[in-house]
Amino acid sequence: MKKRIIYYIIGGMVFLAIFEFYIFYLWPQDMNFGSFFSYILNSVVAPETDKTIRINLYNKSLTLIEGEDLLLQDKIAAAGDPRSTPTPTGNFKVTT
Repeated sequence: MKKRIIYYIIGGMVFLAIFEFYIFYLWPQDMNFGSFFSYILNSVVAPETDKTIRINLYNKSLTLIEGEDLLLQDKIAAAGDPRSTPTPTGNFKVTT
């Protein structure tokens, strides 16, 4: 009987840990467990670089930055109304 209670306590602690991880870490970043594990796998397979791609829908421009150097800034064809819905933001990796 005592072993069963210990298993219930350990199971409850694991559940609370997973629930708190989701509520306090994933939910504020609009992530789910699938995207979190995808991010972890991406970190291991494709290490971070200092390259950034910025797309501005309002100005219809694309900017490529490596470190602190501006590599390319050009106009692009963009569709949509940037004032009606927010553009997704975050860290993205482009791999070839």
